[in-house]
Amino acid sequence: ASCLVGSEMCIRDSSYTVLHDGKYYRYKEHMVNLLLIGALYLALLMLFNRFWIATPVLLAVAIIVGVIEHFKVSIRYEAILPSDLGFLGSNTGNLMSFTPPGAHWIILGALAVFLVFVALFVVLNHVDGRHGRMIRFDNKGLAAGIRLMVFLLPSLFFGLYCDQVSTVGSWANGFSKALGDTPSMWDSVYDAQRNGPLVSFTRQLNPTIMDEPSDYSEATMKEVVKRYEAAAEKINASRTKNMTDSTVVYVLSESFSDPARVPGVKLNKDAIP
Repeated sequence: ASCLVGSEMCIRDSSYTVLHDGKYYRYKEHMVNLLLIGALYLALLMLFNRFWIATPVLLAVAIIVGVIEHFKVSIRYEAILPSDLGFLGSNTGNLMSFTPPGAHWIILGALAVFLVFVALFVVLNHVDGRHGRMIRFDNKGLAAGIRLMVFLLPSLFFGLYCDQVSTVGSWANGFSKALGDTPSMWDSVYDAQRNGPLVSFTRQLNPTIMDEPSDYSEATMKEVVKRYEAAAEKINASRTKNMTDSTVVYVLSESFSDPARVPGVKLNKDAIP
């Protein structure tokens, strides 16, 4: 690590954290996010085989996501999550009711910026003699083969990454951590700011919630009920007080879990016997 106090600049090599003008800027942790965006961009370039088409498509998606992210953080202080996709399918007609005041100005501004870029890309497309063509060979079969191969490589990488990144010990999880990814899932906004919105989103696409027990079935549940019914009859046989004279408070905690299942955590005894 190195610091220059006079110029108020500090660089930490281990995390690529830079202090400048009193603020910390993290670079290494966003490398995964940039790689994922690069993979999608490369796939789009090969899909359209036109630089001046793939670029505005990616830009349009980025602007849309940015606007929606801004709205959601403003309203709920929450980043875009995979569960929001289901919400879009069931509440499409009510979307505008979830936008903050003045949202139409932000939408119009984003649309204006996009149209300016589109106009610029149209002009550049006419100036460019190749018209943005990425792969061009006289042999159309060879060109198609190269495009297909270069399209599949980043697409497979992105798909496999999304499938494995939330699994502790997987190659994708290790790859992310090696590049500085620090999951902070207790706060989706902080996680998106710290590691990048795309990384924060993909890590929740295929989470391993819990493993289904091998003996989990209706018959097993009925056996559990019988066991507790027998235990209740035994306790009630000598009970002197009536249960209806007592107040029973049920506390349902969605955060209840077995800490022994957390990867990397070791306990010296059962926390929930």
